[in-house]
Parts: sequence; C-alpha cells; structure tokens
Amino acid sequence: MKFGIALSILQICVIFSLTFSADSDNDTIFPVSENLRQNVTFWKKIYTQVSINEVLIHDSEFPGIIYQKVFKGDLTGKQLDKYLVKPVNRIVGAIKAVQEQEVTSWDKLDWEIASIYLEYPPEALENAHKRVRFQQGQRERFIESLKRSGAYLDTIRSILGSFDLPLELAYLPHVESSFNYDVYSKVGAAGIWQFMPLTGKAFLTVNSYIDERKDPILSTYAAARLLARNYEVLQSWPLSLTAYNHGITGVLKAILQTGSRDIGVIIKKYSSSTFRFASKNFYSCFIAALHAADSAYHYFGSVQYEKPYNRKDVILLHSMTPSEISAVLGISRDEFLYHNPSILSNTYKSGFLLPAGTIIRISDSFTAGRLYSRVAFYYDSIPHRDSEYYVTREGDDMDIVAQKLNTTVEMLIFCNNVESKELSAGQILGNPEKLQIRSQEFSKSLFKNIPVTSNGERYQLKF
Repeated sequence: MKFGIALSILQICVIFSLTFSADSDNDTIFPVSENLRQNVTFWKKIYTQVSINEVLIHDSEFPGIIYQKVFKGDLTGKQLDKYLVKPVNRIVGAIKAVQEQEVTSWDKLDWEIASIYLEYPPEALENAHKRVRFQQGQRERFIESLKRSGAYLDTIRSILGSFDLPLELAYLPHVESSFNYDVYSKVGAAGIWQFMPLTGKAFLTVNSYIDERKDPILSTYAAARLLARNYEVLQSWPLSLTAYNHGITGVLKAILQTGSRDIGVIIKKYSSSTFRFASKNFYSCFIAALHAADSAYHYFGSVQYEKPYNRKDVILLHSMTPSEISAVLGISRDEFLYHNPSILSNTYKSGFLLPAGTIIRISDSFTAGRLYSRVAFYYDSIPHRDSEYYVTREGDDMDIVAQKLNTTVEMLIFCNNVESKELSAGQILGNPEKLQIRSQEFSKSLFKNIPVTSNGERYQLKF
C-alpha cells in the first residue's frame, strides 16, 4: 500500500484542508487572497516567534509546510549550510519514501510527512523533495527594527502623505533593511529602502563620494516616487509592491504570461528565472511586517522606540569640504557623518568639495544665533572659492555692503528678502548677482524637495 491508499486511512483522523472565512482584508488596498494566507502566516511566525538562533526547514512553494525547527546558534553562511545538510537530507529522504515506498516500510518521520500533506492538494507532494529550504528566524531583529523605526516613521509618513500614498507603506523598511540605513546587501542594495545602484541613480545622487541611498529622508522621497510610479502603471498595491522588488517590467511580463492580475495566481503560475523565492514572497512579507508592527505590543510587549529624529537642514550656497563645515559648526567628524550618512567617510578624508546646493543636516539643537555667530567667527578661515555671500562685521551698513558687493542697496534688500536696512554683526547676505540666478534654480527644483522635520519645520541657512 502506497501513499494514495494511506491517504484515505489518515483522512479519518486528520482534517483534509484548512478553510478560512472571508474578512475585511479582501476589501482593503492590501488584500490577502486565500492562497496567500499561509504565506503571510509563515512570515508572521518568522518575524514574531522564531529566534535568530533558529531556522525552520520548510517547503518553498507551500511555506505553511514546516518540517522541523532547528537550533543553529551563531552559525551563519557556509557553516550553517554544512550544519543543516543532515536534517535537510533526512527530510528529503522521507518525502521520497512517502512518494515511492510501501507504507509498511515507513518510519515515524515518513508518517509525519504524509500527515502534513493531507492538508494540501495531492499534486503538492509532487517534486516536494526539490523544494525543501530553510529560513532563519527574525524575532530579535524585528524588535531592533521596531526600535529604530521610531526615529523615522513620523517623517516617512509625512513624505508618503505628500505623495498621496498609503501610510502603511512606511513599514516596508522592516522587510528591506530592518530600518538600518547603513546596511548594504550582497548584491549592492543600500539604505533603509534598499535601492540597487542603477535604480538609485534614477532618483538620487550615487557615486564614490555621495550615496543618497543611505540617507533615510532623501531615500524616502525616492522610494515614494518609485512606488507612486509603480501604482500609476499597475493600479494595484500587491502588484506595485512586488514590482518594487522584481521590477515593473517583470511584473508586466508576469501579468501577460499568466493572464491574471491576482498576485496569488501570479505566484503560483508565473515562471521566470528571476522570479524566485524572495520576489514571490515579497508582498506576503510586507503584509506580515505590517501586522507585526501594528500589533507590536501583542507580539513583543513594550518596545522602546527611538525618539523621532528632528534635524535642521542647511543648504550650502558656497562650496566647502566636510571638514570645513565641521569646523564652522564646531562638531566632530563622527557627528557630521551621523547626521549626513549619504556623505561617505572617504569623502570626509579626501577633502572633496561639496558643491553649492548640497543639503547638510545638523542637530536640531542648533539655534540660528549659534549658527550665525559661528559662521561669522570662522569667516576669515574659510577659503573664498567664490563670492556668493557676505558675513557682516561690526560697523557694516547697507551702503558699505552694497559697495563691497558692487550692487545697490535696493537689490541687496530685494534679493535677501530683508525688511530693514539695519545690519548686525554675523548676518549673512547673498551676492545679488549670483543669488538671483541661484534662487530661481532652487525655487524650481531644490527647495520644493527639501526634507521636512517630523514637526513640519524647514530651515534654510547659507554658508
């Protein structure tokens, strides 16, 4: 007697299938179809229950089929692969035994495997031995991700709202990077939104000196534009999110090949060498992360979220090196790089000139008075590579400054938007000849995209 007959016997004591009642999920913008529910359940288990020191050996196509939980400790990479060879091979052997051998020769594991597959269509067992994989738990990592998210969630939601996007998308970095802006993937993706270099360059500055993918705020603007573009084309958030991982061209190809816009159908039927486990499960991972983050107290108890990251943004209207900016601000290299993760550490060392128009982020504790006084104090030590601004000294008045800048008092007042002719020491005035052109460029492109603090504050200073 083989598996087909044994199936009839076991059906007496094992429920043949799991059924789910319809709920409001199907009416939301992030629906979960019937054939995705077990995928979502699997990833919620990975995020909320399974430790990073454990792995689940499971079926890659039917993640609800979990064969075994294995404690792995600190093993990673090739050491982990080697450690799991024995349990994986044992499970593969049991699957083959259920498919090929007489029931009378089955051992305990064979019967357990057979029982698992009673909850799935008979064809699910076909080639199941080729689909055995393992997944590391993420519970502790997800908790750390929740903590880090506190620094940026308010700002991210504000940015998403400005693009009229669902605010739930703010949870996507839980899947992509665990909200770690300093992380690079094996294939070169970077930042909390994990932009690949080519995609990143379409929206951000990415070169050997500046990598804006690492800036949580600038990269959020880029992610919002990409997600908005995906949705404009696909008109479906399950498809748009899948396109975030697999590419919009790949998703359009999947729709064409399967004749369906249902992500569940696409996952089941679409065949492509690049549409692998990660892409197939990306939407399910997002839904699981969304539920886990929304119900964090239920899963993890009290979580100590980081305080919202408030900052001030300074726009350089004068080219300077990072070390010069640090000297002017009176901050250390580490503090400068902490607030400006897109400026790579080698840029600081090399003396690379950051061009005018670069946004420099500084601590929210800086006051305008402190900044003005520091700029005035360091004015004479800053190399004057151009004459785009003037810092007033004791005894300066509008007539003196206008004469120095070879302009008129009226133009000086107009271009700097000042209301009084009275000046105080340390006041920064732009050269009308250069400021007029630059202000027009900024108003059309740069200023409208200046990141906003979580409380909606904008801050513009000129060095």
